[in-house]
Amino acid sequence: MHSFHFSSPSAAATRFLLVLTLAGPLSAQADRAQATLGNGLRVLALHLPHAELVSLALVFPGGARIERPGQEGWVHLMEHMVWRGHEGTPSQAEFMARGYRIGALQHSLTEAEWLILTLTADDDSLRPALEYLLEVVRMPLFSPVEVDREKQVVLQELDRLSATASFQLENALELLLTRRRTAAVLGDPDAILNATAEQLRLLKLRQLLPNNAALVVAGPLPPDQVLDRVRLTMGSWSPGFPSEATTNAQGNPAQAGQRDSVLVLPVRNAHWSLAWPGPGSGDGEATAAGQLLAGILTHPAGPFQRSLVTRGDVLSLEAEYRPRVDGGALVLRLVMPLERVAAVLGAVQAELQRLAEPVYLTPADIRNAKASLRMRRDLALSRPWEIALAAARAWAARGLTRGNPTGEPPDAATQQMVFEFLQSYVTGQIPVSVLVVDNATRRNLGPNPARLP
Repeated sequence: MHSFHFSSPSAAATRFLLVLTLAGPLSAQADRAQATLGNGLRVLALHLPHAELVSLALVFPGGARIERPGQEGWVHLMEHMVWRGHEGTPSQAEFMARGYRIGALQHSLTEAEWLILTLTADDDSLRPALEYLLEVVRMPLFSPVEVDREKQVVLQELDRLSATASFQLENALELLLTRRRTAAVLGDPDAILNATAEQLRLLKLRQLLPNNAALVVAGPLPPDQVLDRVRLTMGSWSPGFPSEATTNAQGNPAQAGQRDSVLVLPVRNAHWSLAWPGPGSGDGEATAAGQLLAGILTHPAGPFQRSLVTRGDVLSLEAEYRPRVDGGALVLRLVMPLERVAAVLGAVQAELQRLAEPVYLTPADIRNAKASLRMRRDLALSRPWEIALAAARAWAARGLTRGNPTGEPPDAATQQMVFEFLQSYVTGQIPVSVLVVDNATRRNLGPNPARLP
């Protein structure tokens, strides 16, 4: 059994567009059934008849936002520890051997808004996989010796990611958008070192509860059969009382104030991120329009990509719409040679001003972007883990209580909806902007190089 702790906010941002592309059309592309167990656990079963594996994604809202000052990184450390020894199987080697027997592959994600534990196993191992995951969340030992050992693993992860330009860029962008550093999600070294086994155990008792969770199961089994097995296995999981910080963790909408930042790092290419605050995930149509707009901006045949990348000013261009319960953001990320920074700043400004022109986006641009989004989705439909994770994140982003947990698909958006999104949230708005350059380039750019007028 392998363990991957995908806790980096920058890594999460890289996957976000694919996750959101998948999240919308699930109800139309796969048979599904959902139920709420007596203990409050919400369950969504997705039928993927051609899959050979079954994936489980267990999502808890709150994430790192429940941490108080001095606790930064406790949720991240707890996420690691729930896989490290349990009351039923105290030996870590024995616990891993159980995972091998069912072909288990585990993944964990700690982010500002939620914590997700996933498990993928052989398609005939649903019941032992459910039992395995239930033991992970119900009976972790939090051995003081293991906690101290895992602290070093978390600190090593923090050191490795903090040394990258992409992490620094994402951290500065998130700080401008929400006044919260993404580094705080991974943790503060002093707070991590000061955490005790008992504090982590109490944190687990207030967050990892069935009445504060949703479970998504994606695989080849009929959905009704999946629900029966989940009821049989997970129905005994006792509910509790989530902490007020967990139940009220609504996040921080984009705020006024400083809108741009320039970071000086020893980089060989310049990195630039722009973000326009948008609607919350409860506005399904606007969220779908934002996702489709991101697809339009990054499509190789689209005018935005042609103007900036094809002529060589920009080395790479990515866009995504990040929905959150309290307010999302359209994020544009560019990488360019250091000597082309000034030219690219002007070119992006010109292209953004042209977005409002009726002839800038054509019906063909809309069709091409939708086709690209559908292709991404169809290619991923054979991977149950991607499906389960996408549905879990979409469900969590919509508060776990909405009637349609997967939201509106981006290819349901119309050209008019895209223009309305542009006019409401992009055109004429001052974006949050973070530019990463080396010291020599920074000196040549003037006082506010990243700010668009």
